[in-house]
Amino acid sequence: SSVDALTEALLNILQEVEMGAIEDGLEEEEAEDMAADAVLLAVAQAFQSAGLTAEYSAVYNMIGK
Repeated sequence: SSVDALTEALLNILQEVEMGAIEDGLEEEEAEDMAADAVLLAVAQAFQSAGLTAEYSAVYNMIGK
């Protein structure tokens, strides 16, 4: 289903960004934060592409918090 595909894609982003950040020398907690922000950005961009600007703003504003 589309939901399963999206979940898998988001989990892949989390894993790839976190592993890359750790390989680049970041601490595990910093890497996790970076990965979470990457997923939030991906979701925000999907909302923006769909023309859902309020949803985009809400998710985008969560980045870095």
